[in-house]
Amino acid sequence: MAQRRRGNRQLGVRRDKNVKLSLSEDEHALLSKAALAKDMTLSSYCADAAVAVARDEVDPTPDVRQTMVALNDQITRLCDAGALLGAGDPAAPHPPDGTADTPGALLRRISRIVDELEDTAYELKRSVRR
Repeated sequence: MAQRRRGNRQLGVRRDKNVKLSLSEDEHALLSKAALAKDMTLSSYCADAAVAVARDEVDPTPDVRQTMVALNDQITRLCDAGALLGAGDPAAPHPPDGTADTPGALLRRISRIVDELEDTAYELKRSVRR
């Protein structure tokens, strides 16, 4: 299979350091297949994978991960509350206690969730800057 240059130039990553990499036949086949699926060369795929693993090892930043999980949970809650505000669909999700909220109560819930989202986004931004 002829090697083609792509991937890195699209991402704006300039890699000018070379490293020799030894792989078994199985590892080579697996990585080649994965690189092809991502439309990358084998070397750029290996470099991207190695950098991702190294970042986790060197700077795991659990605060950022936890904040992102919290942000995702809050977005889900906001979507659920928005669905409740929908057309009064009986199939729409309801609060855990099984009661239907009034529009005013739903708007207050959404307002609280938005405030929490803003706080979480701020924490995420602050964590990334560290």
